[in-house]
Amino acid sequence: MNGPVSFIKTVTIGGRFVLLPVMLFYMIFSEIMELAVALATPIADLFPAGTFDETKATWVLAILLILGTAFVLGLMMRFGPGRRLGCWLEETILLPLPGYRAIKDLTRSFASPEAKKFQPALVASGDHQRDLGYLIEDHGNGLATVMLPFAPTPLVGSLKVVPISQIELLDIDLGEWTAVLSYWGIGLPEVLKVEESES
Repeated sequence: MNGPVSFIKTVTIGGRFVLLPVMLFYMIFSEIMELAVALATPIADLFPAGTFDETKATWVLAILLILGTAFVLGLMMRFGPGRRLGCWLEETILLPLPGYRAIKDLTRSFASPEAKKFQPALVASGDHQRDLGYLIEDHGNGLATVMLPFAPTPLVGSLKVVPISQIELLDIDLGEWTAVLSYWGIGLPEVLKVEESES
């Protein structure tokens, strides 16, 4: 009697470890798609009424509208009048918005490895420990602002001002570093190319 019950219990537990990550991925994917549709709705409203009424895959259309708008705006910014208009809009409307500058710097850091903000770093603390974090800004006077994220949310954490000598900048991709923080530090030895013998 224990045989079938034990088998069912073992199979159910094993299936749970497959089902839960799939469900979590589905929930995250659904949230991302809803966000994309919400962001694209003001863009779609610029088109004549009824243009997209027959669309079934709304999230595909939303992504295409966002990418298309980004391309058009990027093209406009390559020319004098468009660049001046963009700078004026940013200075008068966007920069005063709370959080805009931080989001812009973060986006720039993801797009360009040469960005000087949100740099992956290890921050030395007491007892020869090192915290995983980001260099936010070098003050230029021997101090720097760092963020120590709360895993597994890599972009939420505490801010500290520490001596620049306590910061070890890492020459790795920001996306890789963010992924490590999202997985509670799993994969850190591979990212840092640290051998187990160095521990």
